[in-house]
Amino acid sequence: MATLTFLYLLLILLAAFLGGLLLKLINEPPVIGYLLAGLVIGIMFGGGVTSETLGFLSELGVVLLLFTLGLEFSWIRIKKVAKLAVIGGIA
Repeated sequence: MATLTFLYLLLILLAAFLGGLLLKLINEPPVIGYLLAGLVIGIMFGGGVTSETLGFLSELGVVLLLFTLGLEFSWIRIKKVAKLAVIGGIA
């Protein structure tokens, strides 16, 4: 079971990398490539994924998303929109 999960993970990461790279080459955001890769893999292999594997991959996706957000975090950008964000959050 662990080998199968590892192979799914490897396939997902490879597809996401290739999708992001292809879209970056045509000057589009790589996130769109990641989403398209996930959509294609989901359609192709959706029936063979157990709930345990799906749970593991969803938690991994959240961790990778938060990691990516941490890499993109900029205090300068936050300071620029801080006032508007606070007003929008209160309203």
